[in-house]
Amino acid sequence: MKPAVLHKLPESWSWKSLKRYPELALLCFSLTAVLIGRSLHLPSSPPDMNFGAAALSHYIFPLALAIVVHLRILIRSKSSRRDSVIILGLSIPTLFVVTYCHFQCKVWMPLINPHRFGPVYESVDRLFTPIVGLCGYFVALMDRAGLDVSGAYHGWFILFFFVCFGLHALRDTPTGQRQVILGVGWILALGGVGYWIAPAVGPFIYRNGADSNATLIQNYMWQKFHLLVLTRHIPAGYFLSAPAAMPSLHIAHAAFFVWMLRRMSRGLSLLFLPLLLWFTGTAVGLAWHYILDLPAGFLLAAFVVVLVKKTLPDPEMHESLEPVVADDIAAGELIPA
Repeated sequence: MKPAVLHKLPESWSWKSLKRYPELALLCFSLTAVLIGRSLHLPSSPPDMNFGAAALSHYIFPLALAIVVHLRILIRSKSSRRDSVIILGLSIPTLFVVTYCHFQCKVWMPLINPHRFGPVYESVDRLFTPIVGLCGYFVALMDRAGLDVSGAYHGWFILFFFVCFGLHALRDTPTGQRQVILGVGWILALGGVGYWIAPAVGPFIYRNGADSNATLIQNYMWQKFHLLVLTRHIPAGYFLSAPAAMPSLHIAHAAFFVWMLRRMSRGLSLLFLPLLLWFTGTAVGLAWHYILDLPAGFLLAAFVVVLVKKTLPDPEMHESLEPVVADDIAAGELIPA
């Protein structure tokens, strides 16, 4: 028999609510990780202008279409308001909180676990020297062709967010949109804590990548990393510059997006598969990641896909994946299904 006080708790505090709103579980996980760090008296870092700019480029701008669509539904529709309130009031804000927690956990990596597994990962890279050399040659070839490979690595990664968030906002069900946002959040949350398990800075401490711009950035990050370890204070400008290699979250996010695109169109997922392969080779050629970081990223993406599908199941069969017209919005206007 349950204690009487439990019957008086509002539903939002019950396990039923956690099951209905898995975003709350994600939020609790991320905040718990940060609280663990603070309980160990690790330095905290408030968001700065650089973090705000990164949040804008990586999340706010890519999610802008979904935000506009759901704001219009809140104003003009009646039947879909509940879904839009959840996405605007819970899913998207949760993602921003989790993003901050992720970067805080990433900063704490050398303070939580001072052991470095870089030598182990580097020894595996030496076993695959021909593959590492081929990736470096691939990057050098693109560089000679006039492509800013380092800039493209970052820019095309953001493009993935733009395209996937936008397509899901236009073509997917509200549940499908929540799945994508939830999955991105879990990759950030699990990846941030995953850095603590078998940490490594990156292969650039052993070898230079094939792009000089990336090497300059990596040297800057390596110096800041040493300063943090020596002083236990977060250096200025370090919050978004903390190096961490294992697992590769670039690969995890890209693989997750390609997989989730399959719910709408196998052709779309195949269209973006070459970009995923490009990230895989370029990450090694630029000396951002060891060979072992890549399968770890793929495994994380696979785990998150299963986690999202279990905690936020796909819509029932009667829910169409095609866009539908909400009441009093003219046909042809862009709204989510």
